[in-house]
Amino acid sequence: MSQFLFDELHDVWNRPRLRKHISLDSATQLEQQLKLRAVWVEVITILPTCRDIKDLPVLATAIDGKADVIVSGDDDLRADDVLRAAMADCGIQLLGVNSFLAAIS
Repeated sequence: MSQFLFDELHDVWNRPRLRKHISLDSATQLEQQLKLRAVWVEVITILPTCRDIKDLPVLATAIDGKADVIVSGDDDLRADDVLRAAMADCGIQLLGVNSFLAAIS
């Protein structure tokens, strides 16, 4: 996991709407586990475009890390049909949490 992605994740779960659902202790524990267990991926893929340029490193990391799925509530990822098709061509599904849970159960 790159420092950029780690910083982005830290910023996201400290947003007020998520802070209501994620305790500081849980967030801190998850950060520590990610530092210990995350797989570091050298990003070489350069993607052409998506609606939110801050998502590009996430997408490139998924491709270069050979991910099967990106689970996200981000509509910039899930609602972009062109992006979904491009990621599917790389063997990666873009799923929301509920769709992911349904797929694995």
